[in-house]
Amino acid sequence: MKRSIAGLMVLAMVLCLASCGSKEADLKDMAKDLLDSGAFTDQLNEPAEGVAQQIYGFDAADVQEYVMYYGTGATAEEIFLAKCTDSAAAKRIQGLCQTRVQNQVATFESYVPTEVPKLQNAVVGTAGQYAVLVVSNDSYTCQGIVEKYLNG
Repeated sequence: MKRSIAGLMVLAMVLCLASCGSKEADLKDMAKDLLDSGAFTDQLNEPAEGVAQQIYGFDAADVQEYVMYYGTGATAEEIFLAKCTDSAAAKRIQGLCQTRVQNQVATFESYVPTEVPKLQNAVVGTAGQYAVLVVSNDSYTCQGIVEKYLNG
């Protein structure tokens, strides 16, 4: 568990430190690039309306727009990208993303333990008013895509 929290904190700090140059990002384009990157082993799909809010527990007043994709349940892979009302809201959403990862680690440790490293290496963080969570088979590639959109 210490390793997963340390990994999350490192990735979160990288995104936060790079946030000085955050720019306007198209969440749908970023999600498409992530999906097309080859970093996912599962088939990811968009959930029905309202499912993301239930899963993450965010206050709708904090989020202007979001995109979510999640897998079949056989893997922990998912994408959650949010444009928040401000950087304080983005930090709150980041906290919810970290909680999501911790909850998923607890679930997958006994369900599919081979998925835990994906969660431990999740890209989670903020850049300005944006918050992101990407759980994939290739966090390095996904981190590069996220940084291109948010800090490029």
